[in-house]
Amino acid sequence: MPARFVKGSGLSYFQNNMLDPYIGKAAFQLGFYIAFVAGVLLLFLEQGTAEYVITQFTLAIGVTFIVIIGILVRVGGSDK
Repeated sequence: MPARFVKGSGLSYFQNNMLDPYIGKAAFQLGFYIAFVAGVLLLFLEQGTAEYVITQFTLAIGVTFIVIIGILVRVGGSDK
């Protein structure tokens, strides 16, 4: 069944319902898991190897994901 477009829907919907709290919690836990595992792995990997560099990128992606989710939860919860 195709999606129906309702006049007036769009950006106003996302401004009022930014992020469901349960989805935000699950996303935060996922981001924390990625960042935590990457951080622990960095302690055991040899510097200068390809694995170390990839794990650094993974840690950066995890932390960035956590920050984005935190911002979305804050913005979404501020107007309620």
